[in-house]
Amino acid sequence: MKTIAPRTRTIATVGTFDGVHRGHVYLLEQLQSKSDQLGLSTWVMALERPAGAPNAMPALTSADERLELLRPHADTVSLLELDSDDYSLTGTEFLATLKERYGVEAFVMGFNNHIGRDHAGAADLAGACMPVFEAQPLEGEVSSTAVRRAIAECRLSDAADMLGRPYSIHGTVGGGRQLGRTIGFPTANIEIEGPQRMLPPTGVYAASVRLDGDTNTHHAVVNIGYRPTVDAEHTRMSIEAHILDFNSDIYGRTLTVAFAAHLRSEQRFGSLKELRAAIAADCGRAREILS
Repeated sequence: MKTIAPRTRTIATVGTFDGVHRGHVYLLEQLQSKSDQLGLSTWVMALERPAGAPNAMPALTSADERLELLRPHADTVSLLELDSDDYSLTGTEFLATLKERYGVEAFVMGFNNHIGRDHAGAADLAGACMPVFEAQPLEGEVSSTAVRRAIAECRLSDAADMLGRPYSIHGTVGGGRQLGRTIGFPTANIEIEGPQRMLPPTGVYAASVRLDGDTNTHHAVVNIGYRPTVDAEHTRMSIEAHILDFNSDIYGRTLTVAFAAHLRSEQRFGSLKELRAAIAADCGRAREILS
């Protein structure tokens, strides 16, 4: 078990916190309430996703994004990396390790959550080495699984409601074939690194984008797919953003894409002229949606 611990008396919680959605925030509000009652500082430990874990769900957030989103809600936020021995601990033994190694004095669990190889719930841990509190759930279905389902079904407004913000991805702008420039719609080719990331289905989207180090956002049309009109079949999937009213060299910079709405499915057009007309229509709809 590896983490960076605060040098204060703490009440802690542990979880994956993928997406840091409104349900997570509600749990952290309850963590803060208990900390006020007990005179302890709050510590959130976000579980590190094991590299190459079998059957791992696509990530809604990277590790850095999770930490950034969690920081406003706790005194200390850390990644928690578990080793193979940690998975053999019971819930009671896991809490004992947190107390002995890191000085944790109280613990908050998510509603109906379980820890340890014995899948111990809050009621099972009543006799543990520290007080254990079970958080109450937020009303309605709000979970990382529900967010993934909404994104997969192009229900981006539902995903945004659960997250408390539009769903976003980010990546480095890399070099492409510059075919968009030849038809009047230059695009930024976005290369995502790290663990498998949750993406909406292939298609065309209205989105807001922001460059690293820039506080301004720009409107964009984003295509996720295989560009069937201009590329041969079985090419690698790409994510391309045409930023509206923008003309700057941004190769090598990080671009964040916040999805607003699904415009249409990806399709093959009979000519570049038809493709150009479709993209122009996409831009017009994106302006209406994002304005």
